[in-house]
Amino acid sequence: MSKVLVVEDDKTLREVYATILRFSDYEVDTASNGRSALQLCQKNHYDVVLLDLMMPILDGVGFLKEAGLHEKAPKTKILVFSNLSTGSLLEEALRLGVNEHVLKSHLTPRGLVELVRQYTTPK
Repeated sequence: MSKVLVVEDDKTLREVYATILRFSDYEVDTASNGRSALQLCQKNHYDVVLLDLMMPILDGVGFLKEAGLHEKAPKTKILVFSNLSTGSLLEEALRLGVNEHVLKSHLTPRGLVELVRQYTTPK
């Protein structure tokens, strides 16, 4: 059973991504910021974390630093989706070991499912 965590501060996008993935037979949890995502990661194991970078309370890079998923859950794949195509925030996220970066503006519903399927399989 594959479990995905969607971390996105935009409520509409978060709900759309979660609905698409649930419809594609993934178990999905959601968080609106990095702090909430950390709490979920302490309680659950995720196969894939879809992570926005720019969020309130705790951004994506802060989440990556505090979660330490590469040490604590090395099989978890981290896919960053943001509107940033360059910049220090994105560069730092990539240095912290994300598996892939996708621009939100290029992400279609089918593309989202195909992206997640590259790293895991539906339940």
